[in-house]
Amino acid sequence: MKNEKGNTIEKSFEIRLATLGDSTVGKTSLITRYVENTFTFSYVQTMGFDSKMKKIKLKEGGDNIKVFLKDTAGQERFRSIAPNYIRKEDGILLVYDITEEQTFEGVKLWAKNIKDIFDDSKPMLLIGNKIDLNFKRKVKTEYGANLAETLGGIKFYETSCKTGEGVEKCFN
Repeated sequence: MKNEKGNTIEKSFEIRLATLGDSTVGKTSLITRYVENTFTFSYVQTMGFDSKMKKIKLKEGGDNIKVFLKDTAGQERFRSIAPNYIRKEDGILLVYDITEEQTFEGVKLWAKNIKDIFDDSKPMLLIGNKIDLNFKRKVKTEYGANLAETLGGIKFYETSCKTGEGVEKCFN
């Protein structure tokens, strides 16, 4: 698009996404890997929520996208208030740890809560994290794929925040 002087005007769009899942599944690491392309071994528990933003230029002279990522707390006590944090988000990233079966069960509860409140109006993506620890895997890839299908045929990815494998792909 060009203005009256013939200069190219870049359009800008915003996408707001939130992560949901139990504690220690790697929600913060997933966002940090995507936004900053870094990984840290230190663990700091998210209280309430935190957020980061990444600007993406689709192509030279093309549209810009600002991706706002909300990192929600995964503790049980925050489960009931999470919908308040995600009400204005365009989509939800449901995250579980492939080495912890209870986080896979937990993500089913997160998905049920979202569907109960928002029906099918909130697009979701299912992410099995920590594939760098495949030797400790407790949740098979096909279980994740089957759950994604059960949740309405949503997209399913497996990632490693430590190595970066699959992170860009799931966000793109």
